[in-house]
Amino acid sequence: MIETATQLLHRGASPLLLLLLACAPEPEPEPAPPPLVDATIEAGYPILDGPCRAPISEPSHLVVTSTDFNTGAVGLVDVQAHSVSPDLALASSDAVPIVDAGRVFVINRFGFDYIDELDPDDQLALIHEWPIQAATPANQDAPANPHALALDLAGHAWVTLHGAPELQRFAFPTLHGARVHAELAADLSSFSDDDGVPELSRVIGCGEHLFVSAERIDREQWIPAAQTLLIPFRPGAAPALFEFDAERPGPDGIRLLGVGVGPWRLDPGDASGTVIVLLNSGLERIDLAGGTSEWVVPEQVFAELGYDRLQLSGFDFDSTGRAWISAATPDFASFALLRVDLSGPAPALVTEVEGLESVTGALEIVGDQAWFADTTIGASGLRVFDLSQSPVAELPESPLAVGLAPMNMAPLSL
Repeated sequence: MIETATQLLHRGASPLLLLLLACAPEPEPEPAPPPLVDATIEAGYPILDGPCRAPISEPSHLVVTSTDFNTGAVGLVDVQAHSVSPDLALASSDAVPIVDAGRVFVINRFGFDYIDELDPDDQLALIHEWPIQAATPANQDAPANPHALALDLAGHAWVTLHGAPELQRFAFPTLHGARVHAELAADLSSFSDDDGVPELSRVIGCGEHLFVSAERIDREQWIPAAQTLLIPFRPGAAPALFEFDAERPGPDGIRLLGVGVGPWRLDPGDASGTVIVLLNSGLERIDLAGGTSEWVVPEQVFAELGYDRLQLSGFDFDSTGRAWISAATPDFASFALLRVDLSGPAPALVTEVEGLESVTGALEIVGDQAWFADTTIGASGLRVFDLSQSPVAELPESPLAVGLAPMNMAPLSL
């Protein structure tokens, strides 16, 4: 129990001690979860008012998180000079970098439940750090497990939780405040499966709207429990969901053909900026303006080669629009780099590189160079491959050591 100054005076405390106590700052209160609010439900599919904000296709740098599974770090890689600035910031052992509007965030996920904002113009110096707590009473004693973040047009951060049915909104401090403010948590429990949590993960910004993925996993067996969704959501003073499926009462999401949600990119063949290509159990093209989807590479093509949904990891396009995918062997002992061949009557997968080792299979392509997070013991680092050659050639300076073993990457332009 903390004693008051009056209680200490009655116990004979010295005037000097009382003066020091009076001058000491008040302890900061424990952060509280944001208020849980219901979104309004509007009839009809939303009308998008702008293109989707995709990862940077021609970055100058990569933000890289690394770990030894006890601690973690964040570094920067200059993709032109092939130089590394390792260990610029601390991170957890389950950290994912995200770059949005030139701002760098690191999401510390399961069991850590906090987010850092780092300064890309000052060697990733810490700007903000704030905890993530579930607002849903039934989930407050379990890890919130933040998974992704996107900024809305007003500069608020919207964070998906994998451990609670919430999309949380945060405001950043001004000169008159020092702490990130948890403004609200939008209740998305109507999209849950039987365990009460929809397992929210990716969030995609398109104009003023967001699209939030719900993987809907059975947490007892960790298998899909319901169809994967992309939920249209409009931020603002009164957050809104949309009801557009006449066969299902309540708010709706785009029902994906594949299972799960992985990396996504804008479709290079679409000029509107509202069609994306997403990796899940297959490779799927999704028209976010129309709420429809189709296969680029059906999941059966992957299954026939022995790749199920959990083995498919990284995905990106090269400078010519060819799609590349990193995929693990069934025992996850090694990874391969697959090229998607759409030149024939049916989609095909061509194995270009084998024998890679990784935990995440993270892949970023800059121009015609593929950067892969390799965790080979004693030789971990980012392996770099020239995709313009056939066969694909690894660069002489590869792998580039980044300190601890690399885990995840995000493209950044400085």
